[in-house]
Amino acid sequence: MLDAWTPMITETVLARLDLDAIIHRVDLVAIVDEVIAGVDLPAIIRESTGTMASETVRGVRMTGITADDAISRTLRRPLFRRARPAAPAGPAAPAGSAGPLPEPT
Repeated sequence: MLDAWTPMITETVLARLDLDAIIHRVDLVAIVDEVIAGVDLPAIIRESTGTMASETVRGVRMTGITADDAISRTLRRPLFRRARPAAPAGPAAPAGSAGPLPEPT
């Protein structure tokens, strides 16, 4: 029987409530201040700004690397330079050793 009366009671109460008056009595500024204090908004802003700056620096560096590679390729063609061969996979030379000297011509 209570289940049958609940919707009618709810509708009657809601029809009589003046929601505008209730909203005007709520101190929204105090609620917002409390939420911001609990969320630590300044820390979130600092963190996101730092992340954006880091990503920007990384993007600028990658653009510089790409530009450097393009310039190298462009200059290598007219000068007929070949790319350096890869270093041999053998054991590394001891520190301070320059390797064998070239034969005189």
